[in-house]
Amino acid sequence: MKDRIETILRKSMFYLGKGVESVISHAQNLKQKTFKQIRPEASPIPSIDGILPPEKVRGLIQIGLEKVVLPAVSNFGDKSVLEISDGSAGFAGRIKEGGAAIAVHVNIGRALPDQSIPRGIYEVIGSITALPFEDGFFDIVIANLVTPNQGDISRAIREIARVITFGGGAVIVDLHPFGNFAKKGGLRLRPRESIIRGVEDYYKICKVAGLRLNSVREAFIDETTRQLFETDDEIYSFRLLKDTPLLISLAVERR
Repeated sequence: MKDRIETILRKSMFYLGKGVESVISHAQNLKQKTFKQIRPEASPIPSIDGILPPEKVRGLIQIGLEKVVLPAVSNFGDKSVLEISDGSAGFAGRIKEGGAAIAVHVNIGRALPDQSIPRGIYEVIGSITALPFEDGFFDIVIANLVTPNQGDISRAIREIARVITFGGGAVIVDLHPFGNFAKKGGLRLRPRESIIRGVEDYYKICKVAGLRLNSVREAFIDETTRQLFETDDEIYSFRLLKDTPLLISLAVERR
């Protein structure tokens, strides 16, 4: 099995190096944003990525991922597991500790490889719409699609479905369709081409891809994220954004 995975990965761009945290977008393209104080008379609720700096949004997303991924999948024993993300692997260590037989991380951003990835985790830089694996190769896929590099989510989910074995499953994480994210600007978090308007859109896409949607989990900006907001301006922003939907995760099974 080890020779098999090494042969497949050798055909792709295989690296073991230093990754760049880029859940929002590639770090080289991020511009320094000035944290704006929101005036009490501003009636519309501001967008999450419009008033918070990138590092603060990354922190919110990381807390949200912990909420929606781990409860959905925890048994990695003797399984082949694929993690997909834009930048560093978020769950590779726990996947390996959980006894996965094969653990692979695909970095779908244009970032550098991740030198901090645990020993025994294979890493490849690739595309979410062209994963370098044969059909049905993995038992479990954890796909963090919270990135402007998501592209066409229909194609992404079809490609995820392709590499899952029949009876296997995946956890697919995306920005919440009802989240208040910027609709304009170069630093916007939600991809311009996003077609998702509600949970029913995910259901339809998964059905076409041959995936059964078993459960949905949500993460909000709530008291569990309160510690990220420290200054007076940040605390005021937290009050404005509290209870705003942040992430949604889909637990799916290949039929």
